Amino acid sequence: MWPFDRRKQFIQGLGKNQMYTKDMAVLEQSPAHLVFLHDDLKVPHKNHKIIKEHSRKIGRGFTNDVFDFRVGRFTGKAVPFMSKEGLRVKGELHAVENRAMPALDNHYKNGVEFARVRLNIIVTDREHRILSIGSEEFLRDMPPGFIRTVPELGVRHYTSDPQTCIIGAHMYVAMKSYWDEEDFAVLQRPMPTFPKDPLVWLPKYYVYPIERNR
Repeated sequence: MWPFDRRKQFIQGLGKNQMYTKDMAVLEQSPAHLVFLHDDLKVPHKNHKIIKEHSRKIGRGFTNDVFDFRVGRFTGKAVPFMSKEGLRVKGELHAVENRAMPALDNHYKNGVEFARVRLNIIVTDREHRILSIGSEEFLRDMPPGFIRTVPELGVRHYTSDPQTCIIGAHMYVAMKSYWDEEDFAVLQRPMPTFPKDPLVWLPKYYVYPIERNR
């Protein structure tokens, strides 16, 4: 039988790994969870290693809510504050295994610096099909798009126009109760980015600065 002090250390060690994950019992009810990442945890940036072995990138998207999005001047930490006035934030949607969620919660200090909340994410996608020349009849039922013909191969490429849908996912949002006025002084807003094609639902948005996340 272990001495009492070693047994106590072992029990404390188990709790330490999940000290920022108070809802682990709920998370374990599903093998994986969708998480929206907007900073250097994205592929292939420096902190992606935290979830690399236990996640898969699903696609890119934008927050349906708007944020006062800031980045630490010296640390590079992304700090998104929920706000009634702001812009959407661009990021990546990942399916993360439930056993990796405590590592994410520890990284963001869930419940202290950031809060893991469920938000609606706007996901954009295109449908791509390769078909032989002369078999385009089924395209009448497909969404609008364009066709590129490759006569030397006898095929055509169909690519739909961009399509959007809304998906619920976890996101780490900054807690204003933690970030005081001094912190605001060293947090900078990145320059708003405009989409390549005019979009009614997305006039401009924030994106984490590329020079920060390598």
